[in-house]
Amino acid sequence: MNVIKYFRYAFQRAKSLGLPLICLDKSNVVPHHVFWRKIAEKIHEKEFSDVEMRVLFSDDAVRTLLHPERLHGVIACTNVDGDYLSDGALEAVGSMGLMYSSAINPDNGMAMFESGAGTYPEAKGKDIANPIGRILTGALMLRHIGAVQGADAIERAVQETLKAGYRTPDLASGVSGEIRVGTKAMAMEIMSYL
Repeated sequence: MNVIKYFRYAFQRAKSLGLPLICLDKSNVVPHHVFWRKIAEKIHEKEFSDVEMRVLFSDDAVRTLLHPERLHGVIACTNVDGDYLSDGALEAVGSMGLMYSSAINPDNGMAMFESGAGTYPEAKGKDIANPIGRILTGALMLRHIGAVQGADAIERAVQETLKAGYRTPDLASGVSGEIRVGTKAMAMEIMSYL
């Protein structure tokens, strides 16, 4: 994708959400990231000076996963940095089964939605995989097409299920009040809150 188009879209998204744009790069050691940073700064200065722009080295961003408020914004980074950051986020949130994401084409608004759970062939037939990332992917898709009430309902149902103590094996820690369940039971419990 054209880098200028990418940054314009990211700034527009940040503006529409009332959030800062967080530009991640490694311009202190990676030569093409110097170019990346200059493009971001130029577009910010000329077209989006009303949007706060923060700059963060990508390795610093991984450290902030333990303080997520520092990464609250629209993050613009290269694919490699995004991969590192999402892998670190998996550990910060506690399970790969909670992750979900989207890729949106800024030209036509077409989007692809996916959970971050990967294929996880080791779980086949064992009823142990966490379905939450896949369920929240559906909420993300509904929000993208404007079905905000449906998205809110799904997100609330997941939150209520977790508050009630339901945990798939990847989230279970053995604390008092936990209700350990499999994939199907977790999905059914979430559905009961809808």
